[in-house]
Amino acid sequence: MYAALAQQMSSNAAATDAMVSVSVDALSSIEQIVKLVPETTKVFIVIGNSPIEKLWLEEMRKLFQPLTGQLEITYSNELSLEEILKQVANLPPRTFIVYGQMLVDAAGVVHGARRQASHRPDPQSCERAYLFGTGRLLRPWDCGRSDDEHI
Repeated sequence: MYAALAQQMSSNAAATDAMVSVSVDALSSIEQIVKLVPETTKVFIVIGNSPIEKLWLEEMRKLFQPLTGQLEITYSNELSLEEILKQVANLPPRTFIVYGQMLVDAAGVVHGARRQASHRPDPQSCERAYLFGTGRLLRPWDCGRSDDEHI
């Protein structure tokens, strides 16, 4: 059983699997950025290097192909989290950072929701969750913080 499986990926599911598919319109997200901030010249997309993220990367490259004459689009799939942070810190003005998904970085380090339930994340992992502004990748008690302290 799958819940909230993207329609683009549902063709990979077995015929006997039950699912609720959702529509993910990645192209519209980038188009909206350009409409809202027309002077945008670069988009940096944070995406990991796990098998599902590789599928999404392939999908995004196809979808964003028409925009490559207008925007420089860069993906983080070949970078470790530390390298991503360094690159993001040095991005030029008029750049948007789009968080796609990061389950596993290029160094093979697991991030976010895929951590084992018995593993208590180190404080640095909790800071990463805030840095990307992705909501709650970790539960408040995992980081020793209250609900009020989460972004």
